[in-house]
Amino acid sequence: MFVEHLPHEVVKVLEPLLREIEDYNETLDEDEFVASSLELIKTVSNADKNYLLSYKPHSFDKYDKFSHHPEINPVSKAILAEDELYKVPVEHRLLAHGKHRDHKLQKLKDQAQAQELSECTFEPEISHNSSLFASQRK
Repeated sequence: MFVEHLPHEVVKVLEPLLREIEDYNETLDEDEFVASSLELIKTVSNADKNYLLSYKPHSFDKYDKFSHHPEINPVSKAILAEDELYKVPVEHRLLAHGKHRDHKLQKLKDQAQAQELSECTFEPEISHNSSLFASQRK
């Protein structure tokens, strides 16, 4: 797992999430891990948030020994520079993705609830006397 390659400070901040995943023997896909991490970030201190947001993975020394170091060609760099998606910081894209996902899930829940309620067709018949009695009590 990739956790062994993370600095101790990062693992310490992510520890509640990692422990929960381990306790429930869960396997999360990327979207689930990001969503869970964003929820966890809401609960940590500002210092830990700043540390996580400023964390940059170190380059792996094992790759530095290779003689070939690929570079992006100028055309690809130009395409990348023109792409609006990459002008927005990754944390903002992740938050927007999370909000979009939450909105989509809420919409699906609402649709399921509406479908369930549409199947409810029971309408009680209230006698005329009961209606009069109820209107007099108001």
